Amino acid sequence: AFGPAAAAAEPVEVDEASEDDQQAGSNRFGRAGVFFPLIGVLLGAIVWGADTLLRPLISSPLILSGVLVALLAVLSRGLQLEGVALSAVGLFSRRERSQRLALMQERMFLVSGVIVLLGILGLKIVALASLSSGYRGAALLLAPMLGRWAGVVMAYSSRPARTHGLGALFVNGVEFREFGAASVMTLGVVFTLVEVGGVLLFLGLAGVIICWTLYCNRRL
Repeated sequence: AFGPAAAAAEPVEVDEASEDDQQAGSNRFGRAGVFFPLIGVLLGAIVWGADTLLRPLISSPLILSGVLVALLAVLSRGLQLEGVALSAVGLFSRRERSQRLALMQERMFLVSGVIVLLGILGLKIVALASLSSGYRGAALLLAPMLGRWAGVVMAYSSRPARTHGLGALFVNGVEFREFGAASVMTLGVVFTLVEVGGVLLFLGLAGVIICWTLYCNRRL
């Protein structure tokens, strides 16, 4: 599951693949979506462990939060950050749709992508620094899991922006089975950690994801 989870974020072309090869790849990436929340929990557990070890050594909440955010980016090979910057180019640029998709395919980082990426990193650091106690541990565990679950939900409810590429394979490969299994797994973990509040968080995030998916489908 780790291989497809990482590779799905890479803009690799598959134009030359046969129809059978593309269908097999789509099925493989779709099945991997079931395990995306589990991968998120494992990454969150690593970051939570690092927070526990480093908190006595680093007194500044902002610096510690920056270290943890950087650690999570390293564990994810920076692919999610690259995806954020490229998505910002595709969603917020005023160019024509075909030009925006071409820029994303060529991995061209415009000013809008850099600004959005820096803004999101800053918000993550400030938000984590504000959780000096209470739900901090739950947030460290849940955030990576919820982010990856959101990817599965969006894949199930989206149409691919392009007819080829690993993104198209993943979107076409995620079916109700993968969506349902990932959602049940996510809801179970959230409810275990934060009980009723977790259910409200789950439902609220689901609503945000659906609205965001509709916007992305309209723009791309």
